[in-house]
Amino acid sequence: MPTISHGHRTGGSLALDPSGLVNQAMQLSQAGRIQDAAAIYQKALAIDPGHAGALCNQGSILQAAGQLDQAVACYTRALATSPGLAEVHYNMATALAALDRPEEAVASYRQAIAHKPDFAAAYSNLDNALQGLGRLEEAVDACRAALAMAPDVAQTHGNLGTALHKLGRLDEAIASYHAALTRRPESAVVWSNMRAAIKAQDYPPDAPREDWRGIMDPEIVDSAPFALLA
Repeated sequence: MPTISHGHRTGGSLALDPSGLVNQAMQLSQAGRIQDAAAIYQKALAIDPGHAGALCNQGSILQAAGQLDQAVACYTRALATSPGLAEVHYNMATALAALDRPEEAVASYRQAIAHKPDFAAAYSNLDNALQGLGRLEEAVDACRAALAMAPDVAQTHGNLGTALHKLGRLDEAIASYHAALTRRPESAVVWSNMRAAIKAQDYPPDAPREDWRGIMDPEIVDSAPFALLA
């Protein structure tokens, strides 16, 4: 799980220092002691109920356990005290997407990007949410932004191909699929979509969409929640 810095509070014993407790909990989490880490986050929150690092990381644990509504509640509390944390907006978006709340997920991904314009993972997952909503031109823009920052991510090339394919821009879609397969030749999804795009080139331009667009859904690039170092 990626880690970023969120400042550090000094002074006081570990038992009374929520930031120190958060760092201890992160070490436990990295060692696989997830339940112990969750208990330490609860101790930190008993001292400082608005501690963004504790709330974000507790939310990450809940999200990984499939407790998505509780995770969203933690992220909401974290953002109430620290609204500029891009990673928390991102975590919120991934949880909302998993709850099938795509419009809200899109808004949260855009908040993450607003606070961290070079957030490639946020752009990539924004693409997935936009494609699910049928907002394909926006999805293309999100993919291209992600690739400008992370040009070797095969799934993003494949997802760009999917959006272009759905828009009927078949030559561009095939080029994107090819770029994806150059980087990840084992992707069955991309091979299937590229074959469908090549086949579609032989169909008349006014053919009904359902006759020539047998496209598999875009792949998730990375939706693991981020953790904050206190």
